[in-house]
Amino acid sequence: MLKRLLLLLFTLTLTFGFIACDDDDGGDIVGPGDTTNPTFTSNNIKDGSVYFNFRDASYVQVDDDVFDLKFKEISRSPEFFLNDNVQIYEAGTDFDAVTSVDTGMYTDDPDTSITGGNWYNYDFMTHTLSTKGIVYVIKTTRDTHAKMRIDDYDNGVFMIRYALYDGTTFGATHQAEVGLVNDEGHFAFVDVPSQWDIKMGIILLWVEDGGFAGYMNLPGIMLNDGVGVVTITDQTFEEVDPTTLPESAFQTDTATEYVIGDTWFEYDGETHIVTSRGYTYAVKLADGSRAKFRVLTYYNEETNESGYMKIEYVLAS
Repeated sequence: MLKRLLLLLFTLTLTFGFIACDDDDGGDIVGPGDTTNPTFTSNNIKDGSVYFNFRDASYVQVDDDVFDLKFKEISRSPEFFLNDNVQIYEAGTDFDAVTSVDTGMYTDDPDTSITGGNWYNYDFMTHTLSTKGIVYVIKTTRDTHAKMRIDDYDNGVFMIRYALYDGTTFGATHQAEVGLVNDEGHFAFVDVPSQWDIKMGIILLWVEDGGFAGYMNLPGIMLNDGVGVVTITDQTFEEVDPTTLPESAFQTDTATEYVIGDTWFEYDGETHIVTSRGYTYAVKLADGSRAKFRVLTYYNEETNESGYMKIEYVLAS
């Protein structure tokens, strides 16, 4: 028990010292250096993920802590639950037929008669599960509305479809995968622009370093669907031409694996300084065009506060 308690305290210390510290004792700004190419500096990613589009240098920030649904596997049963202040009701099994919201139907579902494992059927002969196809209408933590259906579950990943309500009707249908990390996954119904390319945010990853092994919150980079990356470590940023790379070289994220993730930085456990490795990332965007970028620093250039990711990027002509 004492060993487990000490490990928990050590994990919390590492997580807090690494992510939550405002200054990180960083001193001077760290990174590969100055550039004459276009740059983008995010808002503090510890306040929410930043979704960036290379084509027009636009971005949107979303608070990751404000989630609507919690997905878990309990005694091998894949289940979902509501976050605080979220409400729900069932609306049949025809996803496209649900076109409006009946606010009088909402419930907090205190007895989990709607949520939990009620979304699936289980065949005890074949030991397989299948979705009931129930369409759920959900009032989110932001007082917006969405409809959602769980289509499948496989090896720690929930496959869902959803659409957001604009006050009159539901918009386009989106598909998403919610992976379980440490037996839990969160999902928020947010209006993120579909054309984002990379997401800069805090991700929960398993870390093994020396005698330590456990989950930590780390600053990472994620890719949108259809976006691929090649990591280049043996050429300078100026030398890399992303248009010369074959399609087969580009790798994409999955629900549980990130191509870039936390690999862009080195961390000094004594000084608590995050330093970019200066890797060049060649990018194939969803429309087939190419770009490249690298991370310059993780610190605000005026206050030296951590969490402000600055990238240098070039769109291929």
